[in-house]
Amino acid sequence: MFKVSAGSLGEDPEHAYQVMNAGSSPRDPAKTKNLKSMKSIINQMGFKEITIIEDCDFEVFYVCAKNLKKLLNIAYKNQLHDFDSLYWDFDFMGSMFTIHYNVFVGINIFPEKGKQAAPKDNEILDEIFELIKDKDITSKHLFQITGIQKLFSYFGQGRNN
Repeated sequence: MFKVSAGSLGEDPEHAYQVMNAGSSPRDPAKTKNLKSMKSIINQMGFKEITIIEDCDFEVFYVCAKNLKKLLNIAYKNQLHDFDSLYWDFDFMGSMFTIHYNVFVGINIFPEKGKQAAPKDNEILDEIFELIKDKDITSKHLFQITGIQKLFSYFGQGRNN
């Protein structure tokens, strides 16, 4: 297991993926067809946990981490990398959370303190869930702007000036 400080693999999670998985095979599209519908929130270990997707690979984690960073306007503080797991910590609304990937369980988000998490941390996790539940944060195309959107944006700005 090795610890990677924030930024040591670059600020871009996609770059970190390329560095750590050079030469790996692409994911099987059949496995990740319905990623959006996989999100759930549970409280079975004494703290709440968001399950984003249960069956995915490293590439999906890096895409998800990049999209989460944009959606929540966060920075990853600590990055712990193991052979089959990744743990990236981030601060959101004054509480620390971990986005976790494991080859056997997929991608989850939970309070960094686990069972010792304050009730406030679980409430904030509910807010994170509300922000992401209707978005396909595993998609590389979540933040792509289409040509028509650029056109509307251009004309919209012109009319307001």
